[in-house]
Amino acid sequence: FQGQVEELIGQGVRFLFCQNTTRGMVSRGNLPTVLESVFGGGATEALIEGVGYVTAGVTAISDFQSKGYRYVQP
Repeated sequence: FQGQVEELIGQGVRFLFCQNTTRGMVSRGNLPTVLESVFGGGATEALIEGVGYVTAGVTAISDFQSKGYRYVQP
């Protein structure tokens, strides 16, 4: 999906990745640790350029809803 994500970022869509999910993916070996990564960026280095972070996805959803956004489950 990288190409689709990059195209949408180019159109102004923001993607936010949950830090809690990141920690889980690092512990399962799905994302690199800082020591394993080439440039010392760890999991952040493995993300698509332009993708941001939120501390917790669940609370970010409620924060966005309080600002008028709607949650649509795909």
